[in-house]
Amino acid sequence: MLEIHLTDPLIERFIRNVINDFIKLDIVLFFSRDGRREASVEEIARYTGRSNADVEKALIKLANSGLIVAAHDTKKLYGLSKDNSIRTKMESLIQLYDNITERLKIISILIQTSEQV
Repeated sequence: MLEIHLTDPLIERFIRNVINDFIKLDIVLFFSRDGRREASVEEIARYTGRSNADVEKALIKLANSGLIVAAHDTKKLYGLSKDNSIRTKMESLIQLYDNITERLKIISILIQTSEQV
């Protein structure tokens, strides 16, 4: 297997351990690009082109990691954690993802981590 490394080893570890599949990456991109504070499973599924069930499973895993928080009002909503260290990681991830070379590396890492599951 080809060894692929990002320019930022902390973000690489974050991707390998937390954002370790394409659904989670889509969710992270949704929150970072859409600018919403909170959204329902259905809204996120519609944006990402994924099933509600797949999105909900990924959201639960992201919530367990502390990246996503669930809000319970009349409708269950999810949003990014307000923790500054998580916000910093998100900003770094988005900066890397906006660079085509790093984006290709991120995609390759996700393919590798998906194959290991």
